[in-house]
Amino acid sequence: MTKTNRSGHFPILAVQPSTQRPLVDVLRHEGGHMVVARALGFETGDLVLSKDGAGAKINPEPKLGSLQEVCGYMKARMMVLYAGVLAESLKAGKVQNQKAIELANGIEGKDDRSKVSEFSKIVAGIECGDRSFGEVASEVEAQAWNRSAYLVEKYGSQIVALSKIWRETVGGAEDFAISASDISNIDVFANIPVGGDLGQA
Repeated sequence: MTKTNRSGHFPILAVQPSTQRPLVDVLRHEGGHMVVARALGFETGDLVLSKDGAGAKINPEPKLGSLQEVCGYMKARMMVLYAGVLAESLKAGKVQNQKAIELANGIEGKDDRSKVSEFSKIVAGIECGDRSFGEVASEVEAQAWNRSAYLVEKYGSQIVALSKIWRETVGGAEDFAISASDISNIDVFANIPVGGDLGQA
């Protein structure tokens, strides 16, 4: 794999500095984002890691012709955002729900959690009708969490394998990037059908 210079990369999904927890956990977190994004049909980009943080680049370019499509897109994005902490919690192929909740509410997941909260409110504003806005927003978030957890477990072996390959590639480097093209040539990633799980969103 080619390590590329990180300048010019702007990860959409970012976590807190990798020095705060084991690198293998950071890479599994990013692997969760990237694998679930691919499964839901998003174009994925580079993986970037530095002493300041890590990020899996996702390239959303939605073509949305209706409010229903906007809601579907937002729900899929929420699933991708939650996939990081859910993947980080994986143990023997199973999401450890309490651990994932702690990560989502902690420094590791605060940025993603903030985006999920914003997106759920947008969806609730469109879908609530006569129902309570807060009730619908909470329901939307819970559905995104549960559907993302399903996909993280479905692709758990691929997420773990991908993070191990990345770990070998990193070696002792603190500052590196793996290009989208190199990632797309990793079999465990390439074999995941793009958009194969859109029905889950």
